[in-house]
Amino acid sequence: MTAGAPRRARISVQGASAIFAAIALGLGLVGCVDRGGSFVVDNRSDVTVLARIKITVRSETGSEIVYEVVEVPASSRTVIAYQGFADVEEINRIELLLETCESLGTFFGFSRDGRVIVIEDGPTATLVREWPQETEPRAAVVDKCPVAEAPPSP
Repeated sequence: MTAGAPRRARISVQGASAIFAAIALGLGLVGCVDRGGSFVVDNRSDVTVLARIKITVRSETGSEIVYEVVEVPASSRTVIAYQGFADVEEINRIELLLETCESLGTFFGFSRDGRVIVIEDGPTATLVREWPQETEPRAAVVDKCPVAEAPPSP
């Protein structure tokens, strides 16, 4: 062989298995790390806002979608939901509503984008990159703005 000629790299079957195992473990950790945590609304406005939370509840017999509506007082930072690391409930969507039930904004994709929604005067709502650990104060569940049922099919 001449000096400077490229050499072929050889990876043993055991080495390749170790590499694939490390990649699988890394992907598994990335997929799990962002699931648990608090969902917070930082209401900096002077109006009370409602948060309608869409939750998937898993059981041995399947999954069910449930909704919960909580109240976020004006000028408060409130935990609206908490999802444990290996919880059977998964927060899928949060819709912010005015007290008239008019939508202010809908948020999802929390594992990438953060878990704090900031409400400014206007009111306007924005999802910010923050993953809070607080669990108090908790928002109160209210009996307002139920989810409209789909019209019956013809």
